[in-house]
Amino acid sequence: MSNQSDVQMESWDGTLHPNSIISELAVAEAASLSSAAPTRIETSELAFVPIFEANFSAVCDLFIQTSEEVFEHYSEPKMRLPSEVRDFVDKRTAQWEAGDRFEYLIRYDGDLIGKTYLRSQADGASYTLGLWLQKAYWGRGFSGRRADALIHVAFQRLNATVVTVGTVHENHKSRRGIEKYIRRYGGSFYGNVPLPDALYHEPDDPHAVVRHPEWAITRAEFETDETGISTTMDGVDYDQVQF
Repeated sequence: MSNQSDVQMESWDGTLHPNSIISELAVAEAASLSSAAPTRIETSELAFVPIFEANFSAVCDLFIQTSEEVFEHYSEPKMRLPSEVRDFVDKRTAQWEAGDRFEYLIRYDGDLIGKTYLRSQADGASYTLGLWLQKAYWGRGFSGRRADALIHVAFQRLNATVVTVGTVHENHKSRRGIEKYIRRYGGSFYGNVPLPDALYHEPDDPHAVVRHPEWAITRAEFETDETGISTTMDGVDYDQVQF
């Protein structure tokens, strides 16, 4: 593992899920923040560092130099100025300290390649996953390995009852990646949820919506070794779902 010498990592004290594609996991617990989320997460290949702990110039480079295409289907706009990045980091730092959202940068082979998060829902027991990666790292399995790490953290460190994830209908690459890890954990699909289009674009029609397919893994599903994707719709198998 690639932990830095000034960070005390602890090997995972929970059992990794039998269907996980990661074989190693370690965390560094928070030293001063009241948040329950680890301040460092590592697999054999990836390191997840809180956005407020990373070098600010490196964060700016990541956000400003990442291509427009990465943000096409993402609910946050591309940032073009250091001042925008600073405001974003400050906001995410406050959310981390409040326990609302845990934003991590992803480091691979010494480079920052994207970011991910666990966002707490209103009930305090549900968490949502989010991710974007630089285009050069698409299609290389990073989404799934990142998901495995954060799913373990959510259920075994944050005591989550459910982990959810979604994407816009047009983002076929993201959907295929999500399906892979939802299937590994025997999760379920619960519909094409309508969301305001303004989350993703600046529409002429303020009432426009987008379809947002969403999936979930419950604690009960995580604690088994069953695979596959079910649905929450009576009498509807997943292979019958129309996206």
